[in-house]
Amino acid sequence: MVPFEKLGIVAGRGDLPLKLADRAKSMGVDVTILVIKDQADPALYEGLYPHHVIRMGAAQASIDLVRSLGIRDLVFVGAVNRPSLFELRPDKKALTIVGSSLLKLGDDGLLRSVINFLEEKEGLFVHPIHTILDDIMPETGQLGTHAVPDGTQADIEKGRAVLTAMASLDIGQAVVMQNGVVLGVEAAEGTDALIMRCGELRRDGQGPVLVKLSKRQQTERADLPTIGPDTVTAAAKAGFSGIVIQAGRSLLVSKAETIATADKAGLFLLAVTDSEDVS
Repeated sequence: MVPFEKLGIVAGRGDLPLKLADRAKSMGVDVTILVIKDQADPALYEGLYPHHVIRMGAAQASIDLVRSLGIRDLVFVGAVNRPSLFELRPDKKALTIVGSSLLKLGDDGLLRSVINFLEEKEGLFVHPIHTILDDIMPETGQLGTHAVPDGTQADIEKGRAVLTAMASLDIGQAVVMQNGVVLGVEAAEGTDALIMRCGELRRDGQGPVLVKLSKRQQTERADLPTIGPDTVTAAAKAGFSGIVIQAGRSLLVSKAETIATADKAGLFLLAVTDSEDVS
């Protein structure tokens, strides 16, 4: 049983916010969707859930709205593109939250700053998505019918090493490896664009591997590494051989469909153990 009766879902792109809302509703929770302007489509929630559009840089208005709705508990879910300072147009409250760190922190650093402020200064509570969707994190090991091909483990290990080196700079969550070569690392473009770009760089032989892991310092309450059927479809189209994610620290959306898609495409799916966390 969840420890709250009313929940605000701060929604980015994708269908994960709707899946979360449906599960919360089935548990007797009163759900309101807070749709991030220019990041998500309010039409997805028409006739389904009460929803309000909030602007990312309008922190005071958003907090006032949450309070007026009697909401104290929040979940951040869905993909969000980081805006430029010009697009953000931060109000006084937003500047108070992130201050001079706005242009210095990576995505995870900014999210932690926002969440800490909401909890410590505003008395709100930000919960991880698995508070509601408790089956969304993958279990350890091979997830589909296809095993890791011979010779691919070295690429997985090197990919983990690359992500370890990137972690302290808070750059991205994913790297693409093939035959010991780094084809690309994730930055502002996101995972799907990374896959597409690296597909064009693919070499002969065993296909590339996408390694997507959580940074050890990363908060569990927002922006955990996420894959779903669309990720697998994109990887298959780009000629990849498989995808590595992290057990207990990543989100596997539409689990059965994602695994079935990988099986049909001939891709392996592997969830590494906690002992293999990147730093």
